[in-house]
Amino acid sequence: PGVFRSARCGSFPRPGRDFSAPYYADFNQSGGVVLDVAVHDIDFARWCCGDVERVFARGLTFAGRQYQDHALITLRFASGAIGHIEASWSHPRGNFRTRVEVAGDGGLVEWDSLDRPALVAELYDAEQGFRHLGSSPSSVTDEPYYAELAHFVEVVEGRAEPVVTARDGLEAV
Repeated sequence: PGVFRSARCGSFPRPGRDFSAPYYADFNQSGGVVLDVAVHDIDFARWCCGDVERVFARGLTFAGRQYQDHALITLRFASGAIGHIEASWSHPRGNFRTRVEVAGDGGLVEWDSLDRPALVAELYDAEQGFRHLGSSPSSVTDEPYYAELAHFVEVVEGRAEPVVTARDGLEAV
């Protein structure tokens, strides 16, 4: 068993975007903050921890909006691991932030988009406790959406197998 914790939070509307436009403001069209933002972390949590057995989620509304713009989700995995995911459109203006921690019996890996160095690894040993293994700059060198689209084109052209299946996408939602 282990613990998966993530947050994907930003300020919306972003400058130049009309957030009152029907897509975001209408839950039936957008799926709200969970399907717009949290679904990516739910997918990654499943990849790290396996199938989900139970879900508890709570949506909140801030800033007098007509839709839920903040969500907290707790997942219980068949493996015994627990996940906690936070997704928000209601953070103060500034950088969009993503953060992930994965902890298990043998250590911890954490990544925060606002930290430099971005990746931190620690190993747990019963005699020595946590030992810092090192830090490194983010290994994300390509723009993520570009890399995703490039991979999609490779799959369509028959030059690659999908790294994520349609079933994975369905399970995330």
